[in-house]
Amino acid sequence: MPGASIYQKRGAKTEEGPRRTSPSAWALSPGRQKKVSPLLEEEYHQYRLMYNRLLQWRFANARAESSLATVNRAAQVFSID
Repeated sequence: MPGASIYQKRGAKTEEGPRRTSPSAWALSPGRQKKVSPLLEEEYHQYRLMYNRLLQWRFANARAESSLATVNRAAQVFSID
């Protein structure tokens, strides 16, 4: 549309139809979320620490296993009698 304003009022209709808006900031504000007890918060924190530690050990074990497999392959190649 020639001469049409770039800026439109909020909720104004466009050629495609009524404008869709996202939920208000008030509805998504942290104060509106469900309260969690400090005990559950601490429990979840401990869970995340343990899970991250588990992932680190799994990664370390996989890396060691890969290195050991490489060494074993090299040893087999050089020990052909």
